Amino acid sequence: MRTDDEVQPTPRDRGWTIGFAALLVLPLVVSAVYLWFAVGTAYHPNSDWALFELHTRDVFHHLLFVGPYSRYGWNHPGPLLFYTLALPYKLSGSRSISLHITALIVNGLTIVAIAWVAFRRGRLPMVIAVLLPLGLLTHALGADVLRNPWNPYLPVLPLLLLLLLCWSVAVGDLWMLPFAAAVASFVIQLHVGLLLVSAVFLLVALAAIVVRGFRATGDDRRSWWRRVLKAVAVSAGVLFVLWLPVLYGTFVRRDGNIGNIIQFFQGDHDTLGFTRAFQVLGLQWGIRPEWIFGPRGNSVVGVQSVDHHWWLALALALGIVAVVVAARRGSVATLWLAGIVGAGFVAAAVAVSNIVDADFPYLTRWTWVLGVGLGILVLRAGWLAVGPERRAVTLRWAVPVAGVLLVVLSVTETVDALDAGTPFPRLQSSEETITRQVLAHLPPGKGTVLIDNGHATLQTPGIVLALEKHGIPTAVVPSQVVMFGYDRDVSHGPYRAGLVTIAGGAVGRVKAPEAGTQIARYTRPLNAGDRRGIHAYIRQTEGLPASKDRTALLKELHHRLTLPAQIIEVYLVPPKVLLRRNRASHTGQNFVRPFRS
Repeated sequence: MRTDDEVQPTPRDRGWTIGFAALLVLPLVVSAVYLWFAVGTAYHPNSDWALFELHTRDVFHHLLFVGPYSRYGWNHPGPLLFYTLALPYKLSGSRSISLHITALIVNGLTIVAIAWVAFRRGRLPMVIAVLLPLGLLTHALGADVLRNPWNPYLPVLPLLLLLLLCWSVAVGDLWMLPFAAAVASFVIQLHVGLLLVSAVFLLVALAAIVVRGFRATGDDRRSWWRRVLKAVAVSAGVLFVLWLPVLYGTFVRRDGNIGNIIQFFQGDHDTLGFTRAFQVLGLQWGIRPEWIFGPRGNSVVGVQSVDHHWWLALALALGIVAVVVAARRGSVATLWLAGIVGAGFVAAAVAVSNIVDADFPYLTRWTWVLGVGLGILVLRAGWLAVGPERRAVTLRWAVPVAGVLLVVLSVTETVDALDAGTPFPRLQSSEETITRQVLAHLPPGKGTVLIDNGHATLQTPGIVLALEKHGIPTAVVPSQVVMFGYDRDVSHGPYRAGLVTIAGGAVGRVKAPEAGTQIARYTRPLNAGDRRGIHAYIRQTEGLPASKDRTALLKELHHRLTLPAQIIEVYLVPPKVLLRRNRASHTGQNFVRPFRS
């Protein structure tokens, strides 16, 4: 009997597939158009997003060998994020908003690719089984995440694509292996936390190749291994090309980044452990899955809210039922899907248990993909449970029902995209005001502007970006090549001016720099919403067990009620003062000691 993916597709099947995929892509297109025309050049990034733009600009000046910085003092493995952002950035006339538009393009192309893989695997029934959970996922993620080029968020949809590509390889679609290698490279280079789950997906696919090869006989076995060798050779070529900058940086330039990553994970750190990992993963298989209903939120210190009843694994129970149905129907393909999803959950448990310090929600957003995989598995088994004689009738009502659901999701996501407005709206006024004042009050002349990043790490990247966009070279102290790169090190003189930025709680606690002249200031008073938020945090903190940390946090929160919501000050100082401070800090090379030394 022929399997679903062996059935010849009809124009009707293709039409519905294109239509369903278009419904999911439409909100992203609307979001991109809105960002280009309604936001345009008015967007001023800061923090990580300004750093991303700085390194995207670097692509046109020199080769990059490492990825975004990590808070642990090293860079994520590779520079594919910056090379992905570079061409749209250049074509847009170096508009900052293009980074967010590129994120939408990446996610839109990923959705199209997912629909294509689903169509290859099971025609229209499989398209419905994949795109319905995908629609719920994109709805739960929301417009702000889907348009965000941040490296913890951008790999989420590509990770789902990788799962489906590896499943395709596992069921014999060998030429999906080079695509899987490319997507895995993208995902891992953006965020090293996805290395384990990506590797497990690929290993399950390779194991399936080996199993199929040993089960074949005679000419079929020889033909199979010839095809395998060709697919593996092409995949190896893809991996070599995409990882060539990392290989060059590691073995030729000896930048030490991969060594720093290995050294870090071999070190002794306080990690979450398996109990917390199961609570985090339980958010995807429990009564109210996050990938359907959205995030649960986080505590006053930013740690995500978890499900302490993770053992109420309703979705896992449905997944077990799906495996039983697949076994009874003899669907080996569905069993391989179950194997990949199950192996992914095991890998996720190990990965999440090894998160250092705290499980901030952005660190585990990728686990939503496993919940989606479980949903796809259940819907696939539901289709198998329908008798072959009843499938045509079932499909006739399933298609319009799926269409209505996707239309609803598409409309709500489109409204969300229009309501989302400018990315990080509260920061726009401060960034525009501060950078305009800094540019207006810089002393005349040529040379590098030296910028102190000791007290305003969120604002400094935006100031650096604004200066460089106006053709003014910059250097940062203390020297932080992990964040800013080697070409913004303090070795680049002569210096035109020195800047010290003080922001937030540091204002009033850090003395104004000696011989410093204030050239920029921004203040935003507390509004009613700010006060409500602080009072909510106070109530949360009062519910914590008594401790010194609780007392200190309460004191800090009550102090915030007496301050403006935001204060930023920038001082002009002699560069020699900052150079002297940099030498005294003994951080002239990196956040951490380079591995090679």
